[in-house]
Amino acid sequence: MKIGFIGVGNLGEKAVTKLSKDYDLFLSDPIEKDELKKVTNGYFSLDETINSSDVIFFTIKPNMIGELFSKNDFNLQDKTFISFMAGLSLDKIHELIGEKTNLIRGMPTVGIGSGDSAIAITSNFSISEEVKNMLSNLGSVIEMKEKHFDAFTAIVGAGPAYFALLAETLVEIAHEEGFEKPESWVNTLMLGTSKIYDEEREIGFENIMSMVASKGGVTEKALETMKENGFKTIVSDAIKKAIERSKDLGK
Repeated sequence: MKIGFIGVGNLGEKAVTKLSKDYDLFLSDPIEKDELKKVTNGYFSLDETINSSDVIFFTIKPNMIGELFSKNDFNLQDKTFISFMAGLSLDKIHELIGEKTNLIRGMPTVGIGSGDSAIAITSNFSISEEVKNMLSNLGSVIEMKEKHFDAFTAIVGAGPAYFALLAETLVEIAHEEGFEKPESWVNTLMLGTSKIYDEEREIGFENIMSMVASKGGVTEKALETMKENGFKTIVSDAIKKAIERSKDLGK
């Protein structure tokens, strides 16, 4: 299978790096990265990338696709396109590229670089096992109805940034308390918590808090303070705003 990438920014680069071990890749992006040239066929024009590929990823900003396809007349027959663009529905993408074609809408996280992403997908055709297997190299593939995509994007697609914000806050507090270079053990903290859940999924996240928070102890006091200051409300409001933004991008 030959795979093309239209746009090789942060997300695209991670997908390219992961897939380059097993697939024949063609890239289209105005900024060429030498390290990616070494593991792919290189960079090509938009039409050359499309013509050379069986499956083409859209890993560009949503506002760019209309302009790219308005200037060109491509033969999109027998091609499969996979969109990793936030907010754009299947119908909207077809409208922007000006032609009906086999199209998969997907939403991963930046974890695709290590194969540790949840990837939501929906499509306008029956996806082949070959394409599903290719996507599974990037993470766990979850097929869902398109109506759930805005919420999935806001909760999971943007999720790494939320955990990074919490980690950044812990690091800043650690610095204030006199610790040097606490980043590595804050990272270990996140990995360890994930591993606890992964090994004992039946206990749930609430029980992980109970495991750590002894009655009248340090953790219980911190959790009580977070709840009193509206931690869950802040997160909930932020996610709702993100869902609204995802919907706006699709208009």
